[in-house]
Amino acid sequence: MPHNLTEDTQLEIFMGDLCRTVYFNYTETGNLNGLTYLKYSMNENTFDTSNTCFCNGDCAWSGVMNVSACRYGAPAFLSLPHFLHGDPELLTMVNGLNPDPKKHSFYFAIEPKLGVPVDVSARFQFNVFMEPSPNIALYENVPKMLFPVFWVEQKVVVDDSVIAELRKVRAVSDWGATICACVALMFAGFITLASCCKKSYFQKTKVNIITLEKPRDDADVKLNPL
Repeated sequence: MPHNLTEDTQLEIFMGDLCRTVYFNYTETGNLNGLTYLKYSMNENTFDTSNTCFCNGDCAWSGVMNVSACRYGAPAFLSLPHFLHGDPELLTMVNGLNPDPKKHSFYFAIEPKLGVPVDVSARFQFNVFMEPSPNIALYENVPKMLFPVFWVEQKVVVDDSVIAELRKVRAVSDWGATICACVALMFAGFITLASCCKKSYFQKTKVNIITLEKPRDDADVKLNPL
């Protein structure tokens, strides 16, 4: 994932099952065994029905995606499980639906500095589009609806050993530059101090020159008494 994520970041991921790019928005900050992460999830705007180029014919409900073009023309729609973030009308057509964000959301929990996913839950629900058909007796009186067939979940959580390594890498990333800068400043200060001390030593040292005179004999003293 991208590095240096923030709460304002919007993740952009292409998904083959949807034949399109989807966007994940920040939802919360959490902690996994001492490692802080940012969670990005699908929301009510992920399958925006105003973007009709992805409807492939029918955009009757929000919160679902027409993927018939990816399923050889089959009347297939994908959504989050139990029509989470979907049109409230979808919940009235089938008994037993109970959307719960904790159980049915699609999210990436990512260490923001390094961009490493630490907890991922990929969830989708496969639905079949149904409508009345006068040519088939079985479908003459069926309502126009999306019938949930099944939903799938793929969940991955990194283990404690990987978390420990990520904490070390994060610590080096956060404090390595600061430590190196402090060491460099200390070294520079030591060099400066040593240079000043050496200069001061040479300035204080004096050279005493002693002139040695030849002893004067008696004749010289008489000729030059002083």
